[in-house]
Amino acid sequence: MSDFDWNGCPVLLVGTGPAAPLEVARLIRAGARVSVAGTAEQLCARGDALARVARRLGLKADPARESVRTALEACTFVGAEAADFDADAAASGAAAVVCAADDAAETKRWRALSRRHGKPFSTLRSGRPGVALVGGGPGDPQLMTEAARQHLMRADVVLYDKLAPTAVLEQLCPGALLVNVGKDPGHHKMPQYLIERALVEFARAGACVVRFKGGDPFVFGRGAEERRTLQGEGIEVTVVSGISSSIAVPAAAGIPVTCRGINRSFTVISGHEVPAPDELEGLVKVGGTLVVLMGLAHLPELMAGLVKHGLDPELPAAVVEKGSTQRQRVFASAARSIARVVSDEGVSSPAIVVLGHVVELGDDLARLIERVSNERSEESEPLKSPLTRGPTAEPAAEIRDGGIPGRGIRDGRIQEEPGTASSTVKASEKVLVAPSDSLTGFVIAVTASRRAEDQAEAFERRGATVLKAPTMRIVPTENDETLHRASAQVIEDKPGVLLVTTGHGVRGWFEAAEAGGTRSQLCAALEGADILVRGAKARGAIKSLGLVEQGVASQDSTSSLVDLALSRGVADKHVVFQQHGAVDHAHVERLERAGARLTVVQPYRWEQPRDVAAVSQLMLAIIKEHVNAVTFTSAPAVEALFERAQKEGTMEPLLEALRHRVLSVAVGHVTAEPLQRAGITPLIPDRPRMGSLVRALTTHLERQTVDLPHTPFGQVTLRGAHLLCGERRVELPSHLANITRVVMQAAGDLVTRQSIRREVPAAPSDHAIDMAISRIRKLTGEPKLILTVPKMGFRANVSL
Repeated sequence: MSDFDWNGCPVLLVGTGPAAPLEVARLIRAGARVSVAGTAEQLCARGDALARVARRLGLKADPARESVRTALEACTFVGAEAADFDADAAASGAAAVVCAADDAAETKRWRALSRRHGKPFSTLRSGRPGVALVGGGPGDPQLMTEAARQHLMRADVVLYDKLAPTAVLEQLCPGALLVNVGKDPGHHKMPQYLIERALVEFARAGACVVRFKGGDPFVFGRGAEERRTLQGEGIEVTVVSGISSSIAVPAAAGIPVTCRGINRSFTVISGHEVPAPDELEGLVKVGGTLVVLMGLAHLPELMAGLVKHGLDPELPAAVVEKGSTQRQRVFASAARSIARVVSDEGVSSPAIVVLGHVVELGDDLARLIERVSNERSEESEPLKSPLTRGPTAEPAAEIRDGGIPGRGIRDGRIQEEPGTASSTVKASEKVLVAPSDSLTGFVIAVTASRRAEDQAEAFERRGATVLKAPTMRIVPTENDETLHRASAQVIEDKPGVLLVTTGHGVRGWFEAAEAGGTRSQLCAALEGADILVRGAKARGAIKSLGLVEQGVASQDSTSSLVDLALSRGVADKHVVFQQHGAVDHAHVERLERAGARLTVVQPYRWEQPRDVAAVSQLMLAIIKEHVNAVTFTSAPAVEALFERAQKEGTMEPLLEALRHRVLSVAVGHVTAEPLQRAGITPLIPDRPRMGSLVRALTTHLERQTVDLPHTPFGQVTLRGAHLLCGERRVELPSHLANITRVVMQAAGDLVTRQSIRREVPAAPSDHAIDMAISRIRKLTGEPKLILTVPKMGFRANVSL
């Protein structure tokens, strides 16, 4: 009856087998009106018995999930043992009968009664007593096998590792006893012998037990040891293979472990300890791709040993952190420096190291490795892949000589605040850009605090000089008592509506709940809520947490999200409103006026950046036209820039520059609103995504390139501040580049001094213009590149 419409349907559930509590929770969630031929005590008896086993083993576990308890409260118990219980009448009055009886004769009797009254009938498959060693895959719940899901859905007890995709547990097995056995690298929450003892004890109690692991249980998962112990105790064991992270995680970074013409084999090793010298020599002789799991702690020693025994130190290498998840980061370098990359970038477990020429096939990592080898010395900073995610401190272009960004200068740092980078990026949104020179000569200012590194990398790989100056910083509040109190209120008073404004925010909320030990209760409290989200990122975050949204705002704005909630009704409902960096009081008041009982959850807040001087330098660069474009990825970033300009008294010249001479780029219409209110017309991409922003700005600036194909000096091209005259490349100061552009755009026609003054305010007089033209001729070494038309103006020297 998988396609049966349960909403409002009266359902009779008979029998109190192991699968009954879970089925009750599912039916109630689907909207059914459930009558149970039994008692609540009978339904919970099995869970209570298993809880006693857990207590005897010293394990912390709930006898029944909160969602099951809640579901039981919504049921009607008719009491199968009561003298006046009429099974025939009960079957007749139900729209459908679901049987969870363990006894075959009882199941047969209810099937016959249902058939007599023409009622749909289904039986529940309880899991067989025993243990299933289940692999959960590399981390993304969507990469779990169907067999793994089925075993979890029938489980009475689940013992899970941290690396397993635990977000699915609340959804797939709400009636199961969940036991966290830890298994962090080097810091095991439970010793292996206690895990095996727990498996044996639960199985002996008649439970269907799942040992839930990351990857595959037989690939460095100690599955073989657990199977041997269980079989020695006479317990039935099932092995459910999972996608091994040794293959799937490199694939998530675009790295195949084998490729025809490159290698014919790959080797997977555990790096929790350094292999013996003869093993290291053997690994080098085998060749092919080498994949190292659990190897971060001993990576320097491992790499030194491999190089010592003949590994090419220039062999391409990559490290993939939290592969296949939305927090994936990828770094690449030569093998000799990969351990330093891991240390410098703060890479943490889980992470996988890949060595071999196949790394060069991964999402354009080949050119990255070439840049590491050719442009950086052994002691210099490693370059990061455009796949990089997480908190970093990449140096920005330094402002020198009155605010002119120095090309290639990297010693003046404007750093990203630790812990503020985004973890919500899906694979489809990663900015993967082949290195090119399409933006060479252009200077782009990036004001973002989240994903600033990704954005800067995308522009730099196209040749641009990037000035990074976050106008605000995002401060997480995972240790804020206000956030913990809000979570406790949600758990105590289960909400009817949840409004999610940002994926970053809702993930931060759940991470704080996990740190406080309340994540499972929070998930259970939100299961019955009407979850409404603002945009695709918020929707993806909810999905990754094992929850399901019931509505998406028509526009990517908080206003549209609140409109959706009001249209569905919030009167007398407990509404949880997840806010971004500042509480939106206007929308809070709208919900309260509509009768909502409101709880505001603010997982992070916005504050001014620590390096305020960098923002001041950014404003000076804009005013002096030393940047070609400024990107904004949030309205608060725009407002923070304007607020700083007001304090420093530079608001008017800043607005003047942004209105007429320096391009503003907003990631979406919501971000564009404060710019538009200030009289600025920003460039807005077709989709509110960072990749779309990068592409839109690149296309726009490429169109600003001016070519004069026919001159006495060959082709002359002006791209940003770079003038290419034949074989010669000259970098012009910004105001000289602007004057050159005005003259070249006329393509040999007369350009008057008045028109130059109109287009280039930095040239306030005829004398200033004449001096500028003279300097352009001197810098280019071509005195006849721009010709003077006596008493009239100038023209480019174009051959007719």
